[in-house]
Amino acid sequence: MGEGTGVTSLYPCEVDADGNVESIDGTPMFISEGNYIFWAVSPARELGEGNTLSVKNGEELLATDDRYEETKSTYIEVKGDWANDESRIEVIRLKPLFNQTAQLKFTITSEAKWIHSLELLAAGVEYSGLQEETENNWSLSDTLKTDYGMKNGTYRETEYVTGVNSDGTHYLEVTTPVLPVNAVATPVVVLFNVLINGVPSPFSIMLTEKNFQAGYSYHYKGTVKLQDGVAVIVWQFVEWNMDVEFD
Repeated sequence: MGEGTGVTSLYPCEVDADGNVESIDGTPMFISEGNYIFWAVSPARELGEGNTLSVKNGEELLATDDRYEETKSTYIEVKGDWANDESRIEVIRLKPLFNQTAQLKFTITSEAKWIHSLELLAAGVEYSGLQEETENNWSLSDTLKTDYGMKNGTYRETEYVTGVNSDGTHYLEVTTPVLPVNAVATPVVVLFNVLINGVPSPFSIMLTEKNFQAGYSYHYKGTVKLQDGVAVIVWQFVEWNMDVEFD
């Protein structure tokens, strides 16, 4: 890779099912004259038959996407009639990659006066009513489909971030990529297994009449308060577009 150029050579390699490199050919890839279409997928994954992948809830997938001009595949023509003073190195600049999954993000903030500890139990956050996971549900020439009927997909998220805001309130944040899902026929129910001041305090939220689309993040903010000695949570919804910013 050239220093600060963003240009790198392509090397033939073999990867496992998770995209981990197992071997690399030390010779950069050479291509003969002809017409080529270049795609990219991140993180690296092994493509199955028909250039397909199996994408699950909890997994993020960025890829070239022909639905949009700004993210479509790159076409080049390689000619074989170079002049002696011409470089035979072909620089291929790919367009930004588009997120193929939706993102659900929850931020829970405490009430500073009474709550001094906000954590997630080992059970984590439980999602139900998600899109079911199927084999080879994404391919280079296609996109993840949204099922508009009843859905029984589930997922458990255990990764989270905690911290303290500048005003002394504590916060807990959970971010989960999910398959695109329409929550009209079946609501998406989210159960939070939370510890408040060391006491198990489960909370849930039902997400209804929403269409969680690929490339978008849906952010829900909640504030935990104590009312008559009982912990309650008040939710508000914030949505923003997570499309890449194009130059």
